[in-house]
Amino acid sequence: MAEFTIQIPDELAQRLEPLQNRLPELLWRLLDVVNLPTNIQPTINPEIKNIPAVYQEVIDFLIKGPKPE
Repeated sequence: MAEFTIQIPDELAQRLEPLQNRLPELLWRLLDVVNLPTNIQPTINPEIKNIPAVYQEVIDFLIKGPKPE
């Protein structure tokens, strides 16, 4: 298994800490959404429509394509 390290603000790190075991799942979902054709809208799975705001923050951060620096 590979290790992935990013720098994030302390406040975001504190909010993510309780969810750290679910972060790999979040990244998989992000990849699925990013790889969708642009003319197809993703469907919302009823099980995940109430995703905590912290997930949205991480998704927004990763969609911007952070650089290794």
